[in-house]
Amino acid sequence: MGAKEELNCIDIVKPYVEAIGCKDMPRVQLLGGVGSVALLNEATVIKADEKRIVAPASISLSNYRDDGNQRDIETLVLSSNQEHTKQVEACAKQTMGDKLIIEVFGFGDIRRVGELKARPFGFKALNSWVSDRYMEVGADWATDSTTPLRMLFPFSAPIPIDALETWTLEIGDDLEIPVPSPGAVIINYLIRSISGLRDKDSRKIEQMGAAIFKKSPEQVDWIIDGPGRSQFEIARLLHTLREPKQDPKVLTIGEKLAVCALQSGQILEHPAFMLNDEDRRTQQTAIRLAAAKSRALHRAESVSFLVTAFQKYVEPRVGSIIHNK
Repeated sequence: MGAKEELNCIDIVKPYVEAIGCKDMPRVQLLGGVGSVALLNEATVIKADEKRIVAPASISLSNYRDDGNQRDIETLVLSSNQEHTKQVEACAKQTMGDKLIIEVFGFGDIRRVGELKARPFGFKALNSWVSDRYMEVGADWATDSTTPLRMLFPFSAPIPIDALETWTLEIGDDLEIPVPSPGAVIINYLIRSISGLRDKDSRKIEQMGAAIFKKSPEQVDWIIDGPGRSQFEIARLLHTLREPKQDPKVLTIGEKLAVCALQSGQILEHPAFMLNDEDRRTQQTAIRLAAAKSRALHRAESVSFLVTAFQKYVEPRVGSIIHNK
């Protein structure tokens, strides 16, 4: 087996970014990785009025994680048209090859929301571990009059169009990458998993939140009371599932953003709870199952060698779970 070729992710993604910037390509946002390392850099400037993040040309990110696993690159296609997703995925493979693990996904079929509500204890509902975005089949968020949803059963919430705004990450003089807003980056980490903020991400998000809120204080209001509010409520619900009923901890990010647990009774009345029309026994059972999943996964995610093994051996083979298929 040959030695690993360690490269800078910035150099790897450059031809990909140039290709997806062509006018005939679907709209996309690159998630995590490069965007995160830029936001963590002290010299990075956030220009909220221009929707731009300006990072120094010197930033670097290895294509291998500290644990030796190859890093992935995630691309969100702002469409539920599967042909758009295939087009972007083909472009990613052609321009980056196998230098990074390529993950390309669009919005799911919004009919899945109704399927899970109809069968709250069916296989698809019980197998829901990560959140995803949904809209009408074949729709494009920027051109169609459809309201996308963010769902991690048993919770869902509408996504305002402003919450999906694309910002530009500028690195040096010749690289501009489409990315989510800084506030959306924080939210994505908070509601990615049914366990809430994953243990392996907690230190990074604390540092990133401190950097973002210092440079762009308005991002706190964007999350709590602005376009991010509906998804932030899902973050509070997921945090509630994970925490004990007695003396739940408050998750504080960057000393500015507090994610507080709700009272157990408040979950059943919350507008994001998908089973508001069901009888109380069904509601309580669904919450108990979700809480059990949340706490079990959180314990597993806190064991570093399990996380490393999962990323290396399991994650590449369970796309149907990771992407709610």
